[in-house]
Amino acid sequence: MAEKICNKEDKEIKDLLYFISEEKSTMTADEINWRQALKICGDMLVKTRDISEKYIDEIHNLTENFGSHFVLENGIAIPHGEVGKNVFNSSISILLSKKPVIFPEKKEAFLIFFISAATTKDHLKSVEDIMKLSRNKEFLSDISLIKNSDLIIKTIAKYLK
Repeated sequence: MAEKICNKEDKEIKDLLYFISEEKSTMTADEINWRQALKICGDMLVKTRDISEKYIDEIHNLTENFGSHFVLENGIAIPHGEVGKNVFNSSISILLSKKPVIFPEKKEAFLIFFISAATTKDHLKSVEDIMKLSRNKEFLSDISLIKNSDLIIKTIAKYLK
């Protein structure tokens, strides 16, 4: 059996699990609006020094001016700003909301992956992983039943392995 030869680029591909952590994931049972949801997500990345406050403002402005193009079917959203602008490190925070967050155009999301990217290539695999999760009905059911935020990462990992 031939061994697969990995080149340097293969080793640099980082998946969703590389960028997420318990300290950058949270859950809310409260009814919140989309601005509050983005602020909660952004504040986690400000706290970990991955973005500046201006990055959160940028996503608010983009959403107000261009709508919520980042809300996928099945209640998942992937808000993001300009690559490298107000970003110190590529990262992802996660908000699981027990009540749907209503974005412009009446789009609803309950699971938000807030992405900051230092380079254009950083999140290619992460977005692919998020898309895979968004199409998995079993994952969507399991994640919606979670009762505490400690299980968010574990549930995501279960479906990406």
